[in-house]
Amino acid sequence: MAGAFAMLASSCKKQNETASFTLVLPEMAQESAEGERAYIDFDANNVFKWNANDEVMAYNLAADNNSLSSVKGVFATGSDAEGQQRANFNGTSLGDMQDYYFYFYPAKRAVGGDMLDKDNRETFSVDPVQTYTTTSAGKVTVAKDALSMACSVNAPASSFTLKHIFGICRLRLKGDSNKTVEAIRVVDRAFNLHGTVSMKLHEVDPDQFTGFINNFNPDNASYMEGLNGYLTELGYESNPSATDPNILTLNCSGKNIVLNETTPTVFYLVVRPGAFAKGFKIQVKYENDDKYYETTQYWGGNLAYRMKPGIVTTFSPTAVLK
Repeated sequence: MAGAFAMLASSCKKQNETASFTLVLPEMAQESAEGERAYIDFDANNVFKWNANDEVMAYNLAADNNSLSSVKGVFATGSDAEGQQRANFNGTSLGDMQDYYFYFYPAKRAVGGDMLDKDNRETFSVDPVQTYTTTSAGKVTVAKDALSMACSVNAPASSFTLKHIFGICRLRLKGDSNKTVEAIRVVDRAFNLHGTVSMKLHEVDPDQFTGFINNFNPDNASYMEGLNGYLTELGYESNPSATDPNILTLNCSGKNIVLNETTPTVFYLVVRPGAFAKGFKIQVKYENDDKYYETTQYWGGNLAYRMKPGIVTTFSPTAVLK
């Protein structure tokens, strides 16, 4: 899961205390294997929206944390955040900034415990299953808590925009019109898609991360040497799940989704950056059918398939999955 949580800073601004702050959800963009790009409208204004009681994990970090002075805490929105692109978060103040503040969404995936160690190490989790989700207007979208977004604060302001860490895989699938979809899966040929990762938060360098992901090439020895050096500085540790770490599932049970043999149906999965570069396959499982129907059209791998932060990449397999 190389680099999956490393794009965690965005040149945000310092404030004097952390009892309250405003976070803005970022836009997503769309990209095809041919390099075309346009904004995608999951909801109004091409962005996801906050919900009431959304939670972020906030950190007040001391780069030299030998005295364990770095602190963390959960901050939440109120009811007025529902459906808003920007929302106020409130919680117990973490005090005046030490070296910088750091915010991560969603808070529930920061699982390293109540305190950071002397290396400011935090552990983040990635779940193996996501839920098929629609907006209030009935548009297909992603489960927002499957996303990963963050911001590092190092100079004066109280409102800042989070940055996407993961990409989104858009699948346009054709299949059996006589059966109801139970689950969609993507199976990566080379990389883990879920588990936990940990790193030293104060060592994060967003510019390096952006460069590595935009030039991702696991077959280039020079590139991999640079990436591994960066991960060593981060103290990066990856622990894949014990069961099928290379399979990510979209649970569609109870959603009454029926595919069509000629007109594609759209599904979205949030996927770690760098995934799919060496190939992947797509599988569909129907209700009351134990078999997974699959296409291996993308199994051969291509750098154009790779997931990138803040980018929706579309795949439209030609096969009818039945």
